[in-house]
Amino acid sequence: MAKKFLPTVVWVPIDQITPYIHNNKQHPQSQIDKLASCIIEYGFDVPIVVDEDNVILKGHGRRMAALKLGLTEVPVIKRTDLTPAQKKACRIADNKVAESPWDFEALKLEMAALDEMNFDLQMTGFSLEECSSLFDLGVIDFQGKQIFGEDGPPTPPEPDTSHELDEGRSPQFSRQDAHDDDDQSELERSDGSLLELVEIVIAEPRHQVQRGQVWQLGNHVLVVADVLTGWQSWKDYLSGDAIFAPYPGPFVPLTVKGEERRLVMVQPDEYIAGHILDQYENVKGAGSVQRG
Repeated sequence: MAKKFLPTVVWVPIDQITPYIHNNKQHPQSQIDKLASCIIEYGFDVPIVVDEDNVILKGHGRRMAALKLGLTEVPVIKRTDLTPAQKKACRIADNKVAESPWDFEALKLEMAALDEMNFDLQMTGFSLEECSSLFDLGVIDFQGKQIFGEDGPPTPPEPDTSHELDEGRSPQFSRQDAHDDDDQSELERSDGSLLELVEIVIAEPRHQVQRGQVWQLGNHVLVVADVLTGWQSWKDYLSGDAIFAPYPGPFVPLTVKGEERRLVMVQPDEYIAGHILDQYENVKGAGSVQRG
């Protein structure tokens, strides 16, 4: 017979809730980001369960997501009727009994229906790459912007190894340099001389940026924010033929595609964002980078 209790959901200050010291379920940052996105989209509709001392029985990941979002209160159900053994066991069971295989045919139908409704498929917890490859949905759009097509990301062209550096000229960086086997051998032999060729400096970027800032790099936009939870700060820039470029590196706006299309780059790492601005200004000149 099912154990009966009278659940009451109350909102409790998050600093009054204590994580269980021996919690045995890991919560990587990628999962916390997804939980935070779900709370934003659907609301905090699965309360955290605690014991009489406000120690978490179920919901460590939801607490971490709430902290990421800056929430000061969270919904809580308090259980005062469990024995010490039951509390230990229920923590394990909560995670273990949820494990089960997917019915991929049924799941594919649901995901395809969401795709037709122009709903953000990442809000299901699956990445866009998983949605396209696992469910064979073909072209996937994000906020109306194509990420990749039926054949997946385009295959990069074969490197051109015919180019040589003229003596006396300042060598220029190219993607072929980064992937050429001879260059890899050169890197191993030269103790870092290739870093000089591509003018990479392992130092603090000249541009000091902060979360929440928006920068203009010519026609491109760089938003310093979380890709998932900060979607409200960058979604409005996805207009026209703009390409969504999450987690860009220092040379992304200088690529061939960056020359042809307008990029909306979202980079949460302030250090990398600063180097993106530095490299663009190095190539395009002073005044090419401005605060948005």
